[in-house]
Amino acid sequence: MMKWVKHLWPSVTLILVASLILLISDIDRREGTGKNSKVYPDSVVIQDAATSVIDSPVAGIRSFLELRLVMYSDTSFAEDCRKGLLDGLKKGGLIAERDFNVVEYNAQGDMSTLSSIMTAVKSERPDLLMVISTPSLQAALRLSGKETKIVFTGVGDGVQAGAGTSETDHLSNVTGITTRSPFQEMARMIHETLPGVQSVGTLFTPAEINSVLYRDWFMDALKDYGIKLVVIPVTNSSEISQASEILCRQRIQAVAQIADNTTRPGFGQLARRARDNGLPVYVFDSAQMKDGGVLCLARDYYDAGVEGAEKAIRVLKGENPGTIPFSNTKSEKLLLNVDLAKEYKLTMTPELKEKAISFPFPVTP
Repeated sequence: MMKWVKHLWPSVTLILVASLILLISDIDRREGTGKNSKVYPDSVVIQDAATSVIDSPVAGIRSFLELRLVMYSDTSFAEDCRKGLLDGLKKGGLIAERDFNVVEYNAQGDMSTLSSIMTAVKSERPDLLMVISTPSLQAALRLSGKETKIVFTGVGDGVQAGAGTSETDHLSNVTGITTRSPFQEMARMIHETLPGVQSVGTLFTPAEINSVLYRDWFMDALKDYGIKLVVIPVTNSSEISQASEILCRQRIQAVAQIADNTTRPGFGQLARRARDNGLPVYVFDSAQMKDGGVLCLARDYYDAGVEGAEKAIRVLKGENPGTIPFSNTKSEKLLLNVDLAKEYKLTMTPELKEKAISFPFPVTP
């Protein structure tokens, strides 16, 4: 019997040592799944710093904040809004990692991905959700939960997106900055720079509420000057090349492209097709000047992001989003490519020459 135990003892010892090692390592794993850690899509684990950061030095903000920022697509306008939001928080005195943790999501233009993101955000229960663009706002309203506080920017019309019945009468958990394009002013500039113009063309996306609204608002603005808006629909970016060809075959004297999420990625194709047909291109997005726009009258999306951050800070300090009215951004850019304007024989009024910023931008020493 003793001989049998003697032979068995080394094996028993090895089993006990292995069990002890597993037990010690499991303690660390268990501690990592408690309330101070959060697991996000794509297996990204982000440690919650609430236990290591105490009160913020910013007046009215008493604890470390969990923020979420959601973009529908990776466009220059969305990136400008994003930078404005984050810089605006900094200008308001909030410092990343000291006062807040922000997790950013980008749906890359995919609606199913956007829906999944909003479902995840709801489960994360952040202190604030910041969204960029109309699709992001609509998805947040549907899926992020009524208890989630939302601040939006880069949205054409918050009311039409479903966030309320007016800029002052809206859902209690939402506020933000709209970026409605200056359609009336653009219609006047087309009338003044292209005397005798009768028709201009644009592409629009029927599935995007902001695109439909922009089409209608621009059409009404042009009517005041006796100008017709010719529209060609597109359902996705892959159709832009063919739609551009069809548009340029219409009886139009210029292209004036409204801004939406679908047409932005393929704008260069439209601009090239227009130039091949001798048509000047007016734009509402300053980023499109480099691809062939002759004149741009646009909202400054970075500034719109900063304005959105101002509302976000008010919410984070405890103000009810429902009592903060929606407002259109106060920013505006007027850019003119003088060389292209001369090529197309546009009439450049003294007012235009005085107010417009020359594009390409002058190189400063």
